This record gives sequence, structure tokens and C-alpha cells, in this order.
Amino acid sequence: MACVFYGMPILCENNKPRLLYYFKRRGYRAFSMNRPDKTWNKLSTTEKEIGGIPNSSEDIKQAHAAAIESYIEEYVGLIKEDYGDMYHQKTLEDWGRFNINNRTKFDATISSGLAIMACNKNRYRPNPEKKYQPIKLGIKRYDNDGRISKIIK
Repeated sequence: MACVFYGMPILCENNKPRLLYYFKRRGYRAFSMNRPDKTWNKLSTTEKEIGGIPNSSEDIKQAHAAAIESYIEEYVGLIKEDYGDMYHQKTLEDWGRFNINNRTKFDATISSGLAIMACNKNRYRPNPEKKYQPIKLGIKRYDNDGRISKIIK
């Protein structure tokens, strides 16, 4: 209900699919994100049906840990001359104790890492979106009405 209220999807593990089937049954499939590291035609039929991400494969584990690490480097602690903010002390403590080989005890780390991956899903795409910047060549356009030409701004 929180996903619907706030209007934002969730990226959750699909190893326990009851939540995802509940979303589908209630008509909330749009609020269950697909795994960001695969294109639609590469997803399995179950992944297409209910969404979610498997948290058991080694590449997902590494991407999950890297997402948390990059978030900490960018937003938490000393940033240039200022300090970043992290308001959830228990999540910070969980990040500090996190062991990638024994992940069962670290629920806050798992959930926060999946949220970070969902927010930065463009980083995990197999074919990232290309952003094109217009190149200014310095060529001016002119308005030639009247006797004197004027530069169009």
C-alpha cells in the first residue's frame, strides 16, 4: 500500500515470491520493478509475470555491494569540505558489519542496497541510455528583415 500511496515501485527479491504474487493479484504489478540488468526479452516468464530480482547470483551480489559502496562514497561521511547525512543509525551499523559471504543477518543492508539499485537502475542496464549534448559551433542565425541584419538570439 505504501508503494501505491507514494506512487513509486519497489525492487524486491524474488526468492520469496508471495509478496510479488500479492502485488500481481491486487493489480499492482506496475509497482514491482523488473531486474534492471536484463532487457525485457531476456527475462524469464516468471520474472516477466511478477518482477523482482534474484539475490542469489554472484553478479547481483557484487552489483549490490558496489551500489552500497558507491552510495557511501558519494553521500555519506566527508564530502570535500562538508559532511553528508545518513539519518538511520541502525542502517549505518548494519552496513559496517555487512559480510558479503554471510548475508542472512543483514536485512537493512539488503533492503537499502536494493533501494539504491532501484534508484540507479540506469547504471545496471545492459545497453545504457546515451545522452547527447548539442555542440555549439558558434554559427549565428540572422534576421534579414529591413536594411540591417540582426542576430537572432
